[in-house]
Amino acid sequence: MALQKNVGFVPALGIDGQEVTVGQAVYTANNPLSDGTVKAGAFCFKGSASGDGEEFAVASLTASASMPVMGFVERVVDTAIQTATAEYQTTYPQGAPVTVAIRGQYYLKATESANDGDKVLVTIADGSIHFGASAGAGQVDSGWTVKIPNGGATASSGDIVIVERF
Repeated sequence: MALQKNVGFVPALGIDGQEVTVGQAVYTANNPLSDGTVKAGAFCFKGSASGDGEEFAVASLTASASMPVMGFVERVVDTAIQTATAEYQTTYPQGAPVTVAIRGQYYLKATESANDGDKVLVTIADGSIHFGASAGAGQVDSGWTVKIPNGGATASSGDIVIVERF
């Protein structure tokens, strides 16, 4: 049983949800609680829940209508690893506090090709992230843009890009 899955010769540029320059981000006024679907390195929408007659802020990976994006979920590792052989977790469990950035620069692994300056678009049905000039059907413009690291002009699927909003 091996724990290490990959070996690289150079350190990774960054991982999903990692802040590019520590301390420059601006966050929501409170840390909403995950509805169990929120992922590090993804965008989230305002969810809803109540308990014991009190309303509290909830974040969700998806939305039921074309509602605005709440922000980008910063990677904050503060939950227990259940077993030594478990893969790292990217989904925050239900009720876990989530750090949501409304401004800043974050690393993100692209799932499709991207150009420097593209808009970052989010599909409301599944929270998937896309890049382009304008939102398509079922997508919302997050208000964030793509920056290709190291002065590049384009990135391919699987490359690390920076998403930013200032």
